[in-house]
Formats: sequence, C-alpha cells, structure tokens
Amino acid sequence: MIVDAGRNSSSLFVMFGTILRAVSRGLDTLASRRWYRMPLGSVVRPSYLYDELAGRAQAAQYSEVDEFEKVSSFAVDPVWFHGLGAVTQVSVKRSEPCYAHGRVLYSAVRRYIAHTDTEQLRIVETGTAKGFSSLCMARALEDGNAEGLIVTLDLLPHDHPMLWNSRADSQGPRSRAELLSDYRALCDRYIVFQQGDSRMQLRRLQLPRIHVAFFDGAHGYKDVVAEGELVAARQRRGDLLIFDDYARPFPRIVAAVDTVCARHGYSKEIVCVTTDRAYVVATREN
Repeated sequence: MIVDAGRNSSSLFVMFGTILRAVSRGLDTLASRRWYRMPLGSVVRPSYLYDELAGRAQAAQYSEVDEFEKVSSFAVDPVWFHGLGAVTQVSVKRSEPCYAHGRVLYSAVRRYIAHTDTEQLRIVETGTAKGFSSLCMARALEDGNAEGLIVTLDLLPHDHPMLWNSRADSQGPRSRAELLSDYRALCDRYIVFQQGDSRMQLRRLQLPRIHVAFFDGAHGYKDVVAEGELVAARQRRGDLLIFDDYARPFPRIVAAVDTVCARHGYSKEIVCVTTDRAYVVATREN
C-alpha cells in the first residue's frame, strides 16, 4: 500500500488547526459567560432619575473642551450629541454623568480626516460599554465624508438582552443592538462590535494600520501599556492614540499613558474636564 506522506501530514495539520480553533472558541465562551448574567445590575430604576441626570449633564460646561473644539475647528452637533448621551451615558451612580470625551473624540477624528489623504480610516476602541464613543467617532466619519471602519472591543455581548442602568431599562432587558436601534444606520455603515478580552482581540485583528485608537477599557498599568504597545506597532507619523481617565484618581493610567507616549514618540494634548478627569490626545511624531 502506498501512503501519500505529504497529503497525510497536511491533513493532520489542518485537523490540528481546527481543534485548536475549537478549543480557543470554547475557552472564550467559558471566560465570557459571566457577562451574560446582568453584569450591570438587575434593578430597574424610575425614568425620572435618568431624566434629571441627563438635564444636569447637558447643562455642564467644560471650558477646555470648548477650546479643543475651537482649535480643531470641529464640534459635534449638540442636539444629536446629548440625545445619544441620554441613551448611552446617563447612569445612576455616585458621580455625576460626564460624557465630554465624546466631543473630544469627534473633534479629534474630524481634524484627522481634514489633514490626511487616507481613503479608508481604521479606528479601534477598547471598552465599548453602551456604544457611545464609537458612535461619536462614526458621526465624525459621516460628517467628514470619510469612509472607514471602527472595531470596538468589550467583554459585554452585543446581541444578548440585559439591563444597562439606562432610561431604556423601563422597557425591559434589551441587547446593545436594540439599545442603539435609533443609530442603526451609523452602526451598520461604520462599526463592528466585537466581544472578548482587548489584548487577545487586538492581537487577532487583521489590521496592518490603525489610524486612530481610543482606550477606555482596562484601568491597570500593564493592561493599558499592553494595549498601547499593540496599537502603536501599527501606527505611523500623525496617527492618534486617545486615552480616557488621565487624572489623579487613576495614577496607573497616567503612568501607563506616559510610558507608551515616551517609548513610541507621541506628543500629548491634555484636555481637563475637572480636577479628577482629563483626556489625552496623543499624536505620533515619528
């Protein structure tokens, strides 16, 4: 009997690869199981609480964000912006709702579009939450008449019903996709919602270039540095890294951002909102 050793080895290799992928998917499913069990809470709060918080958030003034918009020459439509914020950013918690980072993201992406000839922008976000930040960047792409793709990563599933600590909870559990139904056109055109650990998913992304990245996921020093390093390796001069929570209550984030920027030659624009909250727009200089 003649045995085709090459074909046999090839078949074994394919079989082994299939088994590894199946095991990987199984481990991912097991690790993410907790995120299907009402991770944001199971209490439905009165709608008026969210309405009151939304009113205060809309009335808040942030002079440095105003200045960032002025310098960049771009500002998001406030009616659209606060409507999105009421759905995706207003939650009942100890601190007052603040979603000014959406204005910074919009202006930074619009400015990037205005100063680049890139035909297809590739944007990555860690920490999707309810989808607010991705939609702000998607609106920037639309308003800037730009084509692009936003890949947003989070441990929370996109299509599984849950409560979101949102005004929409009064209508019962719903998926993120359902929560964002009024913004479906933007989601369908620009955004890919991907579930999983950010570091693992960033390694798997088949994107040779990432023009803009926004980090708002893990808050540990090693996590932020690892995410920054993985993206910085796929950036060129003029590309952006944008970080949330660059402030006193998060010293590990501050240290991690400083480390990534120093290692890879990024300049930093720091936009302060309060004494306890600021954002960094870091630009690759080499």
